[in-house]
Amino acid sequence: VVGHIEVEAGDDDKIQLVLRNCRIDSTGAPAIDIVNADKVFITLDEGTSNVLSVTEGSSGDPVDGISSRDDITFNGSGHLSISSTGNGVSGNDEVVITGGEYEIECADCGIKTGTSVVMTDAVIDISSCYDGIHTENEDDLEKGFIVIAGGTVNIMAQDDCIHATRSVTLTGGTFDMKGSECIESTYVR
Repeated sequence: VVGHIEVEAGDDDKIQLVLRNCRIDSTGAPAIDIVNADKVFITLDEGTSNVLSVTEGSSGDPVDGISSRDDITFNGSGHLSISSTGNGVSGNDEVVITGGEYEIECADCGIKTGTSVVMTDAVIDISSCYDGIHTENEDDLEKGFIVIAGGTVNIMAQDDCIHATRSVTLTGGTFDMKGSECIESTYVR
């Protein structure tokens, strides 16, 4: 498909997108743009391979692969490849990853959010020109944290592999990280 998916639902709506051997090539807009919803679930169907490819438009501004203004959860057991000129996944709220395999190649951060990133199980390969996983919130002490409790995380970043303004908690998982700093945070455990 050439174009993009835009989700604009009600404030209390929970939306599920199931990717099943899906390819989206988008120019000038995120391949998946979540404008409004309560929560959005992106499910990678078992045994499928999915590709999101994003290039900049005529303005020349970087474009994120997936952009979300609300909570987003990735689940399922399929594969997702994201290539973008901005962030791979960009969210204002929480990004949760509970399964699947991800390859993210981007010009900015692999996963960037203003609230938190929580990963319980997945395989993630990130190659970025800035940070691998980045969450930042200077205004709210309850936000700006990363929790990884399992899975495999491979990151090659130009700057920090994992960056959080509040805390990084690693309680499980396998890590292979290369960058100027592996973990940059106020509190690491």
